[in-house]
Amino acid sequence: MDGKIEESFYRQNFSQWREEQAQIRARTERHKKADQNYIEQGIRLLEIARNGQEFYQTQGQAERAAFPERFLTDLSIALVAFAS
Repeated sequence: MDGKIEESFYRQNFSQWREEQAQIRARTERHKKADQNYIEQGIRLLEIARNGQEFYQTQGQAERAAFPERFLTDLSIALVAFAS
């Protein structure tokens, strides 16, 4: 053994190494997209919380009565998107 890789060994393993490399790149891309999605959904949750109080304070009685259901629906949508 002189420290060199034999050509037969290289040929046998080359496609496997390329496949592993492709899988690693794909996983890396998914993580990058997930990071951005978490940021966007976190912002959406903060907007819902911030705007909820303002909406509630500026609306009439009928709108206030409907507010909890609307808020929970928006929150549920944001949480589902966040978990995806």
